Amino acid sequence: MVQIFHYTDPSPTNVELAEHKASTYRWTPRETAILRAVYAYRALTTPQIDTLLFPATRGRTSTEPSSRCRHRMKLLAAEEYIYRREQPQLLSEGRKHYVYFLAPRGAAKLAGLDGLFPEQLDWRNGEYDVGWPFLDHLLATNDVRIAITVAAHVRGLTLSVWHDDRTLKRHHAKETVVLTGPQGGTQRATVIPDGYFVLEDGPYRRHHFLEVDRRTETGAATTWGRRDWVRKVAAYMEYHYSGKYLARYRTRSMRVLTVTTGEKRLANLKAITEKVGGRSRFWFTTFDRMTPDTALTKPIWNVAGRSERSSILDDSRS
Repeated sequence: MVQIFHYTDPSPTNVELAEHKASTYRWTPRETAILRAVYAYRALTTPQIDTLLFPATRGRTSTEPSSRCRHRMKLLAAEEYIYRREQPQLLSEGRKHYVYFLAPRGAAKLAGLDGLFPEQLDWRNGEYDVGWPFLDHLLATNDVRIAITVAAHVRGLTLSVWHDDRTLKRHHAKETVVLTGPQGGTQRATVIPDGYFVLEDGPYRRHHFLEVDRRTETGAATTWGRRDWVRKVAAYMEYHYSGKYLARYRTRSMRVLTVTTGEKRLANLKAITEKVGGRSRFWFTTFDRMTPDTALTKPIWNVAGRSERSSILDDSRS
């Protein structure tokens, strides 16, 4: 029998409750897939889970999550495998979808399926207790990740690696680079992207960093060295030129994909990138352009140093 709870000193009440729920709730591979997704992405909305795990039935045109998805999420929340949280909303926006997080019982279940203890997971209880700006950014990042994941699956490609920002912070925290300012001053910087992934297409292995821009970062500050887009581009370029990127990822191939809020912001970031010397390694698109149907195969990407748009799979120049 799978151990549902794992505490240092579980009370009889908790044990009895766990056994009761285990006997009355029919577990299926779909529930396992949902738990794994919520664990991997850290926070997911109902539409995101629907896109990732419940392919639309033939002829379905609604953009709302399927009834199957909503039903499964309701059951998992009621059985306390996942925790759900409401999103902040204005009255004019209508009711937004819940955001789901892995709950302690879900972590115990997932760990048990893999022969682990919950403490061995890259997870902590209370991950739902974060500020909205952070959560909003995470959900936006997950939108992009899901679009790429589904697009790769449909195309028969292998998404062999995906590291999120939490993993990248652990990897990159001590890999500082030295930036030199226009007046000769120096400053240390680290590269902490929102994501890193490797896409395998036959003999090609494309390595990408991901930046999700919610227009909260200054494009070009008046004072050198501030945390603006100029500094970020310079840090990426130095990380590559210094050899630290090659040492960690064993390749010279590197793209920096940036998904931003709109065409005006995109044009501004692209122009700044070109001005400070960034070229074909820096790619830009918008959230509106980025969907599972377009992410990999359509020319939705504006590339620094080029006038025409490109698609990820049809371009091998970087």
